Amino acid sequence: MIVSKIENSIIKFITNQASKSELDDLEVWLQDDNNKQLFKDYVKTNYAVDFNLRKFDLAKIKGKVLTGIDEENKTIKLRKTKRVISYAAAAAIFLGVVILELN
Repeated sequence: MIVSKIENSIIKFITNQASKSELDDLEVWLQDDNNKQLFKDYVKTNYAVDFNLRKFDLAKIKGKVLTGIDEENKTIKLRKTKRVISYAAAAAIFLGVVILELN
């Protein structure tokens, strides 16, 4: 497990906020080969997170969601139109039958 002070130094190093003394402490800590591997793992994880966050395109996602909503709205309007047309056709048939019966 990383000691909290060293962990803070690593975080500050990655974000370019480390002071001279923190960099010195980190350098001493990195003398151990096990610590070097732990440091590399920490940096790789940070890189993966940064890469995936940058890859996320909010505008593109928003566009896809809005397109989906528009398509759904078109489908709903089409269903309503078909329903109205079927009712109108049924009413026309009914009126036609009533008129034929009256004549």
